[in-house]
Amino acid sequence: MRRWVFPGLLMVPAAVVAAPQGLPGHYYLSGMTEVGSELLLRGDGRYRWFLAYGALDLAVEGSWTRSGDTLTLVADPGMLAENGMESIFARMQLRIEKDGALVPTENLRGAYRKAG
Repeated sequence: MRRWVFPGLLMVPAAVVAAPQGLPGHYYLSGMTEVGSELLLRGDGRYRWFLAYGALDLAVEGSWTRSGDTLTLVADPGMLAENGMESIFARMQLRIEKDGALVPTENLRGAYRKAG
């Protein structure tokens, strides 16, 4: 049975069609002790980020974009105000390595690696 793809594409938001292949997924921070962090990149250009360090838990949602080998995460303004988070998490940039790791350029060490 042959199915036509074109009619279905008309109903998909442009952000989903434009999402980079292979980048969306679930990532875990590695290379840091006593810190747990996860990053979920969704195919619709949205993300969720979580960090736990001792009694401190931070969680942010927002949108992500890619420009070359740079991934930029921009938090939804309401998330920061509601949780009282510091402004350093309002916008984060990560370098996309050739092996697929996402390396924070500021604020954090280590690298986010995609769940297998």
